[in-house]
Amino acid sequence: MLFHESKMVLKIILRYLANHPQLVDSLAESRFMRRLAQITAFGITKAQEKGYEAIDKASESETLQRMSEQEVNAKDRLTSFQRTFAQELQKGIKEFQEQVKKGELQDKKK
Repeated sequence: MLFHESKMVLKIILRYLANHPQLVDSLAESRFMRRLAQITAFGITKAQEKGYEAIDKASESETLQRMSEQEVNAKDRLTSFQRTFAQELQKGIKEFQEQVKKGELQDKKK
């Protein structure tokens, strides 16, 4: 309920400002608003710098490098498994076809 009421008040203020451009201009030129804009810009710049620093630290992290290496190793193992599985499957199919040709499979069923 409180959120809804504060939302209504904000809507009223924004509507009032939208209908009075002279008031917006005078507020924009006020020392308070300029200072608020400077502080906001400073905060955004600092947050961006911290973000870049965090990315740099993460890229230099041994843990991240190990995880990357493990991912490569896992991909290699999966590729090796797929290759071996495909070879064994082909080999099994050939053996089965040879048994069918020789009639060995029918003899086993009897």
